[in-house]
Amino acid sequence: MAQIYQFPQGEERAKFRKEIARERKKRFAVKTGSTFVKWLGWGWFYLRLLVASVLHFIFVFVLAILGAFKWAVFWLGGILCVIT
Repeated sequence: MAQIYQFPQGEERAKFRKEIARERKKRFAVKTGSTFVKWLGWGWFYLRLLVASVLHFIFVFVLAILGAFKWAVFWLGGILCVIT
């Protein structure tokens, strides 16, 4: 059976595949937005995650200290109420 179509071979095929990949990336970039906006979004996400983690750690640390010294907080608070 004879070949009806001439398919690119070797270097020409690699060049053709690169062109297709480049066009696909362009269409994908248009569809999803620019790379800078995407990186900005991920940066904002990780910044919020970092802030939430730090605040959570500080809050839990303070509660642990108050829990460890609850007897002192109870008596000092009671004395403060009696004095004032």
